[in-house]
Amino acid sequence: MEWRVLPLETCSPEFAMARAQAVYEGNERETSPPTIYFYYWKEPGAISLAYNQNRTTVNVAACTQDNIEIVWRCSSGNTAVHHPGDITYYIAAPFKLLNTVSLDRGIYRTVCGWAVNGLRNYGIEAKHLGLNDISIFHNGEYRKVVGSANKWTVDRKDLVLSFMQHGNVFSYVTPELMAKYSTKDLEMLKQTCSSLSSVYPDFDSHRLYEALFKTFTKNEVVKSFYRGQLNSTERARINELIETKEHTKQPLEEAFTKDGNLCATDQRND
Repeated sequence: MEWRVLPLETCSPEFAMARAQAVYEGNERETSPPTIYFYYWKEPGAISLAYNQNRTTVNVAACTQDNIEIVWRCSSGNTAVHHPGDITYYIAAPFKLLNTVSLDRGIYRTVCGWAVNGLRNYGIEAKHLGLNDISIFHNGEYRKVVGSANKWTVDRKDLVLSFMQHGNVFSYVTPELMAKYSTKDLEMLKQTCSSLSSVYPDFDSHRLYEALFKTFTKNEVVKSFYRGQLNSTERARINELIETKEHTKQPLEEAFTKDGNLCATDQRND
């Protein structure tokens, strides 16, 4: 099956969240082709939360002061702090295209593997650890440099129909920035994550995008692709989600019981 690759863009937080949901729903309903895309975040960046997560991990006052928007993803995971220079990847497709029978772990193993290969092709010796951590060895410790989250749909017979996964590369977001906009301790963050630009002084975000593009579009699952655009159904759904503020206001947030964690500190070694 041929995959669609959307153009590289710089997106507002609302558009980024709405597009992720619209393309995923399109794959669920078979009105969208399997899709891959990458994007940057508009200034001044954003905070994204899991679909069922409250804001206890977020320094709301600091975000308000700096006009940092807080949005909710349609996926799982934990709180992510997004720097405008950070590249984010996205993939949505029918589950049958993956050569795995495992859900969470199988999806992560496949897609995180593409991200690791892209980082290595760039020259960064990354490693996939635990469930969904992509880390580098720096100053005597493995430090997280990519945070990912996914989602899938099952039918009445519990057969998996479709999935999506997206992940943020810590290109420029630093432990200091994460500490400013979250409720996490700076010293702990310094021990668990790193910014690629701080570890590699000659880091080039666009060159990393090119390396990731190659490994996401030619691998054991993706055999061929074409450069395409959103279809009319997806655009209409995106507009609807933005107009109804689906991802920027959560009227049921007070009922959310998941305090969650910060993506940079939720390392798992299982």
